[in-house]
Parts: sequence; C-alpha cells; structure tokens
Amino acid sequence: MNLLARMNDGPAVRSISPRRELGAYEALWLEKGATFKTIAEKFASDPTAVPSDLVPGAVADARAAEVLAALNKAGVSRFGTRLNLTGNYPLKLRDARHPVEMLYFQGAWELVETRCVAIVGSRNPSEDGKLRAANLSRALVERGFTVVSGLATGIDTAAHTAAIKAKGHTIAVIGTPIGTYYPKENQALQRRIAEEHLLISQVPVLEDGKPVGSVQEVTIARVLHDQGDPAKVKVGEIMARPLPTLDVGIHLDEAYRLLMAGHTGVLATAAGKVVDIITRIDLVQYWNRAKK
Repeated sequence: MNLLARMNDGPAVRSISPRRELGAYEALWLEKGATFKTIAEKFASDPTAVPSDLVPGAVADARAAEVLAALNKAGVSRFGTRLNLTGNYPLKLRDARHPVEMLYFQGAWELVETRCVAIVGSRNPSEDGKLRAANLSRALVERGFTVVSGLATGIDTAAHTAAIKAKGHTIAVIGTPIGTYYPKENQALQRRIAEEHLLISQVPVLEDGKPVGSVQEVTIARVLHDQGDPAKVKVGEIMARPLPTLDVGIHLDEAYRLLMAGHTGVLATAAGKVVDIITRIDLVQYWNRAKK
C-alpha cells in the first residue's frame, strides 16, 4: 500500500512506499554517530525530504527486510508506522527540539485523538507515591481521559496498571524498539498494552535494544496530551509527588498562588473525590473569558 506524501495539509505531492521509508529511516540510524539530533538536522536542512531521499533504494529495501525479520523473530506480527509528511503523523512533534521523523506503534492509533493526560515520575518512588499515581490514574479514567506514560518501573507502571484495572485506555511511549521489553518484568504489561491499547516507540528496530533515554518519551507524551482540546485537557505532566488539593468552592486566587509556587496542578475535590485538575492554562482561559 502506498501512502501519499503531503506538505502540511496541502495536496499530495508524491506516493511513497511505507516499507522503503521504514528501511531508509533505519539505515540513517545505522550511520556512524547517528543521534536524534543529527537525524533531525538532516531533515531540517530539507523540510520536503522523506527518508528514502537520503538513502539508496537498494540499501533501504535491505534494511526493511532486516527489520521485518527482527520483528518476526521477536514475535511482533502486527505493527504500524507514522512518518512525517504523511497522514496521521502528530504535527505537534515538529515543535520538539529534535523532531522524530518516524514512529512505530502497536495497537489502536485512534487513541491519540482522545483526551490524554500524561502521568510521569520516578522509577523508584515510595509506596505512597505509587498509590497517589494509581489513584490519580483511576480518577482521570473515570473522567474520560486516556492515560499516557512511559513503561518504566515505578510511577509509569502504577499509572498504566491502575488505568487498565479501571477499564480505561492507556498509551505507553517506550524508550526501546517494539518487540524489546525493558524492564523485563513489564513484558506482560507491554504486550497487553500493545494488544488492547496503544504502544508507541521512536526507537529504530535495528538498534541494540538499549533504552535511549526518557527525554524523547516525555516529549511524545506531551504531544499526545496536546492532541486534545486544550480547553478540556487539564494536565500534560503530573509528577509523582503530592499535588495540593482544594475544595471545588475555592477562590481561583489560591489556585494561582499554588501554581506559581511550582506545583504542576491543583486537584479540585468534592466529597473526597477528584472532580477537576486546575493548571495554569485553565486560569488563563478563565480570566480571558471573564474579560469578554
């Protein structure tokens, strides 16, 4: 199947082969010294380029065959990609410092169109921290949000597990290739998310499988959060630390004071349950409406 390369939302400019683009992108990563930064710079120098413009066709095809063989060996039979300049690529990723040109995914991509909230935090939290993350995840699911996180031990695991138990949706953004499990103890969780929810990786399959760091994961999580209506999405990033709580009848000046003091968000509660999450963007929008 061919995809149509597009410039932003304009008309199609040419057809492309997803398999060849996949192979070409992997080939770029196999070049000596390749990093997110160096690859982003290649495409920044020519915003109209796709990976196959930078790699010979024979090389791209050979790398694509290697990828498919590696994924088959890892037990991955179904997956998809999202490539810049083609449909369904999250355009907000272009705002990243080093934009990711291609993503791999397994599961229901349409979940990125839902209202998403990212919960990220420590790999070594206290038991209280894990409990708070789980409680927050459940509260968000109850209010119709999709939970987004990495797949590390600690807060990430607590957030995903709680969302699934609450019969909600969750998206995992991992720092390894699809078909690679890190940490090993999360293998069953990763497989379940890939089969029943959505798993996303920005890491090439032909890499050695070592985690590449959390910065790109958090960037993608923020983008997924921003995919929804900003007036409805409450939090982009909730760290594994206590958030201040205020009764729903509080004056907004108090919420402003807490947010300016460095808190990521303020939980508004009623009868002991979280009913809203106030962030700086909420206050700005409130005051803008009040001025009209």
